[in-house]
Amino acid sequence: MKKTHVSLLTALLLLVCTVFTLSACSGGGAGGEGGGGNSVEIFEGQTYYDAGTKVVFLTDGRASSVNASGVLMSAMEGIAADGFKPVVGSASDAASDYEVIIGYVPERPVSVRAYELLDRIDSSSPLAEARYLIYAKGGTIAFAYDENYYSDLQIIDFAVDDFIGEHVAGKTSITIDAGEVMSDVINLIDVQAQLDKEMLDDLWEQVSSKYSASVYQGMRTYYNVFSGESSDITAWFANLYDPDLGGFYATATGRDEINIFPDIQSTAEIFEFIIASGMLDDLDGGIAKYLPNIVKCQLIWYAKSIQDENGYFYMTQLGKDILDSEEVEGALERRESDLRYAESLLDILGAQPTYDTPNGVKGDGMTADQYWATTGYADELKPEAPEYVVIEDEEGTEGEEGTEDENGAVTAGLSTSVTTAVSKAVDAAAIDDDFVSVIDVEPLLESHRKFSQYGRKVGFHIHPLEAAKQVPYDFERIKEASEDVGPYKSGPSVADDERPAYEGKTYVDMLFDMLIDMLNAEGLYGTTHTNDGSDQTIGAEMLNAYAFDVIIDFYNDQGLFFEAASKSARGLLKCLGGFEYSENIKQVSDIWEILCDLIDNVNKYASADEKAAFFDNYKAAIDELGGNAFIVSSSRQSTYQKVDGGFGHLLEGCNSTGAAGLVIGTGEENESEVSAVIYSGPIAARAMCKAIGVDYIPIYTEADWLRFIDELLKIDPVIKYDRDLYKEPPITIFDFNEIPAKFFQVKSGVDYEMEIVEVEKFGMSDNVLYINKLAAGTQTLVTCGDALIQNPAATMTVFSFDIMMTRMGAASQMEISITNQSSTSHADKPILFLIQHKGTANGSDIQIIPYHNRKSEKAITIRPKVGEWFNIRVEYYEGTGTLDTVRTKYYIDDELIYTTNGVMGDNVVGGYTPLPMAEKINYASIAMNMALTGEFYMDNITLRQTTTQLEDGTIGIPPAYQAYLDSLQPKTE
Repeated sequence: MKKTHVSLLTALLLLVCTVFTLSACSGGGAGGEGGGGNSVEIFEGQTYYDAGTKVVFLTDGRASSVNASGVLMSAMEGIAADGFKPVVGSASDAASDYEVIIGYVPERPVSVRAYELLDRIDSSSPLAEARYLIYAKGGTIAFAYDENYYSDLQIIDFAVDDFIGEHVAGKTSITIDAGEVMSDVINLIDVQAQLDKEMLDDLWEQVSSKYSASVYQGMRTYYNVFSGESSDITAWFANLYDPDLGGFYATATGRDEINIFPDIQSTAEIFEFIIASGMLDDLDGGIAKYLPNIVKCQLIWYAKSIQDENGYFYMTQLGKDILDSEEVEGALERRESDLRYAESLLDILGAQPTYDTPNGVKGDGMTADQYWATTGYADELKPEAPEYVVIEDEEGTEGEEGTEDENGAVTAGLSTSVTTAVSKAVDAAAIDDDFVSVIDVEPLLESHRKFSQYGRKVGFHIHPLEAAKQVPYDFERIKEASEDVGPYKSGPSVADDERPAYEGKTYVDMLFDMLIDMLNAEGLYGTTHTNDGSDQTIGAEMLNAYAFDVIIDFYNDQGLFFEAASKSARGLLKCLGGFEYSENIKQVSDIWEILCDLIDNVNKYASADEKAAFFDNYKAAIDELGGNAFIVSSSRQSTYQKVDGGFGHLLEGCNSTGAAGLVIGTGEENESEVSAVIYSGPIAARAMCKAIGVDYIPIYTEADWLRFIDELLKIDPVIKYDRDLYKEPPITIFDFNEIPAKFFQVKSGVDYEMEIVEVEKFGMSDNVLYINKLAAGTQTLVTCGDALIQNPAATMTVFSFDIMMTRMGAASQMEISITNQSSTSHADKPILFLIQHKGTANGSDIQIIPYHNRKSEKAITIRPKVGEWFNIRVEYYEGTGTLDTVRTKYYIDDELIYTTNGVMGDNVVGGYTPLPMAEKINYASIAMNMALTGEFYMDNITLRQTTTQLEDGTIGIPPAYQAYLDSLQPKTE
């Protein structure tokens, strides 16, 4: 049965209705009440309409139902005679003999019965599979359909379309059996996807018909980065939603952590992305109309719940009235940005804040709870806001009152001493508010000859971006001097061939000449000079393109056509196709948008002839260079794609901490971040389409919006893990009672045996790792870690284990290291020490020899004997980033035996650098030296990161920490 999209339905039915009308006029009406012409035999239990039937239409009042009823009424005019039209009635009127009811009208039993039957139809999805049912009894036909936000707009149109095709089209009367007339379950997402494909095919035809095959294929390559199951960004978005708190998280791991909360930036950015992507381009009314009402209400409640009476919006993790201090660096900037995001979100949702904002947005005076009382939803569906925390600022001033969270975590917070602050985000190509002049322009304004040195003094070939910022910075002063001095005149006694190039020009005229003359061979600013004096273009460097963007903005501000537009357009395309890597995910869209700025300049300020010449040359440049520009853009963009389908700011890993120290994720996964995703596909794609002069080809379409909503409606409750990122982060621990095979392969070799055995340990039976080094030979490596969950806030790594040696060869040693890879090279091990047998007898003492910067320090003799269990613990403190602040502590049975500053790290100019916890330390190894022989037992090998220092004298695994380990169980918050 053919299904027709609502936007196509009206046009189709106009044609159908015309056919009906002609049929009625030529063939006459059918028999029946008030009718004439051909007689029709009516059986009991049938519903019958013909030209003489007085049909009354009733609807449930929704706009879509009215639209659907209008379409059906128009179609039924085809069976009416003498221009008769069905009429619109009201549910409060007495029932008519012949009615068509669309939607739920409880005053009519036939409508109630239709919905009872509809509920019996199975549907696995609240959105994707929408149901309808048409029921007839007596002279009444009732249309029932799923009543959610989107079905109202589509499913009834499918029902009406099916009914017309089956019972109205081409007929002069309607005769149907009583009971269920017809029903269907329609996958709206699949239907919409097919319609979207047809739309996209038409748009792609623009590209293929206008440009070369390489351009078409290159652009399709770019779009392929964002299509397919690996890039299901809508499902990723939806699963960041927390209905219990009413907002969206920035990362997936943040959603599962107890001390990370939704944030207003991510929540607003998701909907800003949806709008920019084109998902809703074909739907009137925007997100506020098509978002499920319960979700919309929860989001509005969330935004209102984080607003303070001062008008600002505050994150739970940061507190209220934020002070920009050492504890909360960047907090004021965060406050300003969150204000903008909250205002944007509420505007998108068609709502108001509670209080007037500092930007002038009027509040409605309703608190979050007062607003919820107007929604009609039960209190159990209302989100809950975690309470704000309290800290003291650096001057000891306490901020707004609040409480610690259930784990006692106190995070960066607040001060009432700050009332206002303004922070402006500055793009790389913008003129900074605090821009400092590179040169002093005043001496150059004394004469035309001196001003001719301006371009060289600014130095586009040395620092193009700073030089580009200098020009608009100096322009007002240059313009004033130009008016004072006037144009250059050399006098009548000077021969024409001896007159300077600036004859008759003002400083302003000379400046714009310089801006053209200072372009390099590619039409961009900034040139590297080679030894032979020739110019070498920038190739892969982006700096010159950003400098060019500043100058184009300057030209646009002055209302002037950029004369070198054609050459510069080619240069930008070559730049797009030539850069080998991007420093951030935004660079791809940046360069395409710069190209669009250039085209805007041509369209606004070029003459008709200049414009025609530019676009002729530009078409040739696109055909020649565009394909490669698209392919390289796709390659650069894809490097930021993550396994979860989204994109991140970092090439590897996740930027787990945002502005003002707001923790957005655990940092343990190579995962996407909302703030990075918004710079992916659609922004660059819009610029690409504009740059080549075609309609925007959406990367994400209406079907993707439906998938997003479908996931939202199915989302499971958020499960939080009871672990405090600020105190005790995740751990890798090996208790051989339950050996994790993922990390250990227990097997024997030629010269050693390795197995899990049961021994007596501290008076109790325990399973431990047994290693018997039978003879000198290959090195035996026991590894643990390699899956340590990184903690971005960690300041210390702890490595500990229990060990007993029952036999150890003379002068043999075993090597202990904490590192970032499974390597036997000392050069790769930032923390290294040796356990060495001193003497030849089994009862001899054991030495520990710490290593520092690849040099052994003094050997430390310890008392444990062969045949006795003891614990070794090493703590590595990252310090403040310099070697003298890095510290390593060695403990034997919880007794501090040695402390050393510095640590072996990367070999850099001038020495060695400490290895950051969150990036490097994720591996531990215990290696048996090749010459070693002996018998060893090991247990409780532990590698973890923490922000809480262990106090001297605690046990290898402190009781409090063991309790924390025992609590690592998921629970519902």
